[in-house]
Amino acid sequence: MRVAFIVNPTARHGRSRTAQARLPERAHALGLDATFFETVGPRHAEELARAAAPAFDAVVAVGGDGTVHEVAAGLIRAGEACRAALGVLPLGTGNDFAKLLALGSGEDALDALPTAPRRRFDVGWMRWTNADGTTHDEPFVNTLGLGLDGYIAAQAPRYKALGSTLGYLTAVFHGLARFRAPRIALSVDGTPVVDRRLYLVSVGNGTCSGGGYYLTPDARPDDGQLDAVALDAVALPRLLYLLPLAMRGRHVGKAGVEMFAGQRMDVAFDPPVPFHADGEVLSTTVVRAEITVVPGGLEVLG
Repeated sequence: MRVAFIVNPTARHGRSRTAQARLPERAHALGLDATFFETVGPRHAEELARAAAPAFDAVVAVGGDGTVHEVAAGLIRAGEACRAALGVLPLGTGNDFAKLLALGSGEDALDALPTAPRRRFDVGWMRWTNADGTTHDEPFVNTLGLGLDGYIAAQAPRYKALGSTLGYLTAVFHGLARFRAPRIALSVDGTPVVDRRLYLVSVGNGTCSGGGYYLTPDARPDDGQLDAVALDAVALPRLLYLLPLAMRGRHVGKAGVEMFAGQRMDVAFDPPVPFHADGEVLSTTVVRAEITVVPGGLEVLG
């Protein structure tokens, strides 16, 4: 099995370096034909993955959700040339995408790679327009957050040293103090479903984001559709009530929360909002977005 490992040396603020250093010896002991690549900056993992996609059986993201996002994007953008499956060694802060896989935690996930089943996961795709009229597109494999969720993701790196849950919670309170709910119009599969002030719309191909918040707990990465949650601009006490419930997916059905599912979601914002894809903040001025699903668009290990 020919495997490319794409290693983020800054994962967990560099605290994963000891575990990363053990990987070549462990991979050799497992009989893997392994090549290791180390990233040097933003989007480098995507470049490395796209180049490796035609030549390896698997390309493994070694790091957190940001590394997974970039590696997956590289494999997806390689198109028909890609013969590699996505693997994950969850050595980052949140490791939310890894919760969808049956590989184990940390570096021990390496032991499961040689015999892990190859599965097809859906891919989400967002095409958006910024306030300045520029347009962009980006795939995502786990979650997409627009509004307060995107604002929190933009603040979260400041608090990573506190750990995944506490750091994200601190970013949440920062967001609650500063973010003002925009007017959001949401259509699902061509049918308008929401047009009012909302804190956020979060779209899930997977279930979990922010290091432990199950905003779309019923999402499945292989069901051919995307799930979404819309949170009303509720009063602060109500928001503080819903927040801990979301850590267990128990916010579903509560007043102020609506859930949707479909293959296409169109969203408009006034004023513009930030958004993240798999935790990576890609814009802070989105005014319109088209979000679609590509069924079975990515092969994964686990």
